[in-house]
Amino acid sequence: MISYHNSPVNVLASSSDANSIVCASNPQILLDAGLLYKKLLKKLEFNIPKHCLITHEHKDHSNAIQDIIKHTPINIYTSQGTAEKIGITKYHRLHICKHNTPFKIENITITPFETIHDAKEPLGFVIETDKMKILFAVDTAYLKYNIRNLTHIAAECNYDIETLKEKVKQKKINFTLAKRITQTHQSAEELKIYIDKIDKSRLKEIHLLHKSNNNLSDKKVEQIFKKYKEIIYE
Repeated sequence: MISYHNSPVNVLASSSDANSIVCASNPQILLDAGLLYKKLLKKLEFNIPKHCLITHEHKDHSNAIQDIIKHTPINIYTSQGTAEKIGITKYHRLHICKHNTPFKIENITITPFETIHDAKEPLGFVIETDKMKILFAVDTAYLKYNIRNLTHIAAECNYDIETLKEKVKQKKINFTLAKRITQTHQSAEELKIYIDKIDKSRLKEIHLLHKSNNNLSDKKVEQIFKKYKEIIYE
């Protein structure tokens, strides 16, 4: 079983180029397949999990799917809209997920939920066993649901508001792009607000995903999340 720091959340890639995470449960679950197939194989030491959850159709989250289903007997779990956009609706191991409709992968309960993004039917997932409860949400403007008893959060932390405003002012980013970013991606400030409000009695780790190197510095991350010593920066 792949494990990088004794955490059930193992980030293989998380950026605007590619997103792939392994949930080190039993069985293992691949969360998004944005890496190119050969790179994904190498990262996984040529052991592709038997199950894969796909959040939405954008290439940085689904790049390897066509190659994966061609070469491995993997089960794909995603929304109808995402399956249509990726072009896998006829794949015989496709499992269609619906918002707030839990399903089982062996001893693991998966609960999909709606996210806010410019995709056809994007989803986040809560992954739960008797020992862990993981919130996985990437590419979303904000988190709509107060989810209790989380042990791990793996969520989008794309930009900080002050930096983005300054980039627009300096004309380093045009207003249209900045508007799209704020409407479809979560800021560090928004994620902190969410974390501040939820029950943290079981919370062990917070993984910051999909960080923009241009719009969110390490220093800003430290400032915004200084009260959370459990932060793991990805």
